[in-house]
Amino acid sequence: MKKGAAVAVMIFLTAMLLGGCWNYRGLNEMSITAGVAIDRETDTGLYHLSIEYIDLTKPVKQQGIKAGLLESYGTTLFDAVRNAKKRIVNKVYLGHTGLLVLGEDVAQNTDISTIIDLFLRDAECRETMCVAVSQEPKAKDLLSIEGIGQPMVAFEIQKIIEEDHKVTSSIPYVELYEIYNILNSPGIELALPAFHNTMNDGEPASEANGTAVFRGERLVGYLTPEETRYFLFATNEVQGGVITCASQEGGPEDATLEISKSETKTSFDYQNGQLTMDIETETDVFLDETVEPMDALDKPAIKTLETGAAQKVVKGIGNVIEKVRTDFGSDIFGFGNKIYKRDLKLWKQLQDQWDDVFRTMAVNVKGRVNIINTASIKKS
Repeated sequence: MKKGAAVAVMIFLTAMLLGGCWNYRGLNEMSITAGVAIDRETDTGLYHLSIEYIDLTKPVKQQGIKAGLLESYGTTLFDAVRNAKKRIVNKVYLGHTGLLVLGEDVAQNTDISTIIDLFLRDAECRETMCVAVSQEPKAKDLLSIEGIGQPMVAFEIQKIIEEDHKVTSSIPYVELYEIYNILNSPGIELALPAFHNTMNDGEPASEANGTAVFRGERLVGYLTPEETRYFLFATNEVQGGVITCASQEGGPEDATLEISKSETKTSFDYQNGQLTMDIETETDVFLDETVEPMDALDKPAIKTLETGAAQKVVKGIGNVIEKVRTDFGSDIFGFGNKIYKRDLKLWKQLQDQWDDVFRTMAVNVKGRVNIINTASIKKS
């Protein structure tokens, strides 16, 4: 009898595992979203959503992957998402959304936490979606064109954001959940990638264009792609990119060094009421290009390249820190957060006047560049 009961229980449990999905939906029942752009109407205050979705009205084998753009309006973001159903057969499915674009006006005049609230709460949304700020008149403008490598421009922008710090180091890489963490962490401000449209072979194309700097929860300005590279150096986020420098002291920048690895260490010292922040970066590079002929095995010549590149990195880091402190007063470098994590007692002493301390503290920057491969060609 006991054996029969055990068998019955096993059959019951197995049957439960073999059941189908209770909330199953086919692809033909969903409007799969690739990216969402958020603007706000100035006259009505309504949110304006522009949703790039994958057009599955015809088999992919016949038409290939095609993008569609759906617009919707609502008092709240979720209201706008649901109102989209008035214009399309299937409900908008956000489970594959990889990109969220904020219009410049929205980023400047609306607390960003109220924007990301929906996407963090909704069960469908991915917490790892990329977030960017549009420098076009409308966020919609970024999703209204086709990508260069594929028709879904949202997927293309997403890939650019995810891979930039490994290749060019011109924009930061911030995922949705990290925004929440930054906004709720002391001593650090938010920085997001910025995009604009440019012309490519006579057609418009989206392009990464530096960093959108936030103070509190609102946009206050931008860093250029060049300035962003040194911001990423300061925050230990550089994994690739190039450094151009002079092969001869005092000469033009005629050599290109490709970054293989970079590490930045930040420390601080507090003496006699004065805070000093020390930044030290070490970068390994390959010698990729020299416009003027040079002996790549000549140690003095290599030393000249290393010294010139290191000086450029140190100067760039110092300049971007000074610009951010002077123009924005926003600690996007997370200096205060490092103090909070390493010396809580000191942070409690400084936190109430951190804005002033951040603007006036001494910052020392040191840098070292090592050429570890010259790819020299030896004549036989």
